[in-house]
Amino acid sequence: RLLRALEQAVRITRLKLAELAEAQLSSARTRVPVRRAGRLELIPVESIQAFRADHKYVQMLYEQEGELVESLLDETLKDLEQEFAADFMRIHRNTLVRVTSIDSVTPAGGAAHKVNLRGLAEALPVSRRHYSELKERLQRG
Repeated sequence: RLLRALEQAVRITRLKLAELAEAQLSSARTRVPVRRAGRLELIPVESIQAFRADHKYVQMLYEQEGELVESLLDETLKDLEQEFAADFMRIHRNTLVRVTSIDSVTPAGGAAHKVNLRGLAEALPVSRRHYSELKERLQRG
């Protein structure tokens, strides 16, 4: 009886862990608050193209009324990467990009590569460390 009870407890624990993991995946915000012109704006995650770490802050690049806008966030890149892992991926130690915003990946001399995002004039560097993961994720679709 004890063995059966322990097996039941393990099953419940695994089930609860799976539920918690699923709840955590679906708990990503749908909007990110930013301060602009003295007011708080809620930016839909779907309009965000990239996050770039810049010392203590993170620069968020997003589309608003057809233009690419930059705002600063007081959050860590690591936290943003964990929260938005389904849509964003790290391409460099200081950059996360929305996978669906990538127009192309181009060689930049030697083993280096750059990512061109829709609406962004400058190409973002891809580290050698993250290139294989990027290539794999893009091939998966």
